[in-house]
Amino acid sequence: MCHCMTCRHIHGSAFGSYAIYEHANVEWSGSTRAWESSALGRRHFCPVCGSVAFMEYTDRTEIDLPLGSFDRTGIFEPTYELWCCHREPWLPHGVRTEFVEDRD
Repeated sequence: MCHCMTCRHIHGSAFGSYAIYEHANVEWSGSTRAWESSALGRRHFCPVCGSVAFMEYTDRTEIDLPLGSFDRTGIFEPTYELWCCHREPWLPHGVRTEFVEDRD
């Protein structure tokens, strides 16, 4: 789960949740467009409807897929939270590993 202000704005929610895979293990069909959300972050979206497609970093080999983009629910549970310095105070603490900022 990510509580950074960019994820909050992108998802229109209190946080964003992602399934993270090695980029080489993900197949993608169709085109996307990307924008630079940070110095190393690239967020891809559908150029037709604007839906969030995935996120990647130029210095990592992973790809982050939003949980809301999967057809099934309940198949992934977040194991950590990022940018907890921006977490809403009404969300529970101590449920999973927490990072004040990024996990690096």
